[in-house]
Amino acid sequence: MLRKMPTDENLRARGCVIVSMSPICRRYNDSSEHLFFQCSFALTIWNWVNSIFETQLDHSSLEGLLLGCNSFTAFIKELFLACIIHSLHTLWMARNGILFNNVKINSQAAITKIRTAIALSASSITNTTDSISASATANFGFVADTVDDRVLNRLQVAQCPVRPSGYVLVSWKASSAPWLKANTDGSIRNSVAACGAIFRDYTCGFLGGFSCRLHVSSVLHTEILAIIIAIEQAHQRGWLHVWIESDSQIAIQASKDHSIVPWDIRNRAEGIYISEEEEKFEVGDKVKLKFPSMLYYERPTRIKWLVEKPREKMANLGG
Repeated sequence: MLRKMPTDENLRARGCVIVSMSPICRRYNDSSEHLFFQCSFALTIWNWVNSIFETQLDHSSLEGLLLGCNSFTAFIKELFLACIIHSLHTLWMARNGILFNNVKINSQAAITKIRTAIALSASSITNTTDSISASATANFGFVADTVDDRVLNRLQVAQCPVRPSGYVLVSWKASSAPWLKANTDGSIRNSVAACGAIFRDYTCGFLGGFSCRLHVSSVLHTEILAIIIAIEQAHQRGWLHVWIESDSQIAIQASKDHSIVPWDIRNRAEGIYISEEEEKFEVGDKVKLKFPSMLYYERPTRIKWLVEKPREKMANLGG
């Protein structure tokens, strides 16, 4: 870790006088080695990785972890490296979440977050000619024949096909009165993250929209923040019946399972997302959300509100 991470150990080396204790296990000093390789919480994560990839990692150092991928085929090797990176990141965010936000984090929530991150990474891994069975890339829960098949089965990840396997017709439908519909989206391209939404009423009339830059590092952040900011903007305008529509199944699932929400935005999301006991959610790619009585989280920065339809705005600009 090059002794650059601001753990208590490295802060002491820079002259800070502090009493050190691991935020996660509260038993030993806070150091990079303990956090990533020795803490009982970390050992639970690495044992889970061992069970997924049917290996025995040398988790005493970063080099030992990375050497564990040498025996895998190309696609599984990329998945393994993604798993290691996301596991290290999850451990670091767990430490910060407990230390700075006093959140409660268990190993199951951490593993769920790692699984979600691996699934997102898998979609961008270039396909290879690895001999992974066709059933492994199409069905989960089958009796796998090879290690590669079993890894894909456990992670519920499909190898990216070279060509689309099919097309799904997606049609936009107006909501019923008195509901408004907000279509949200978020993405990252060339290390630049942004999100936005468009609001229409039940007559298909354009009510407005927004776009904003985000200082985040994952697509999951952008998709969830798009929903959060859409609800914030609707609340500011007195729109109390809003139907959120997103193309991200994971972001929609996060409205039911808070452990999916990244820790650095979880406090902000708790002001909006509600439990299934409080309101029934629609199944699929749509979800109805209601507004809480108080919005207490930090406000977003520099949101650009659109008062014209995007196409009309481009026409006025000569685009």
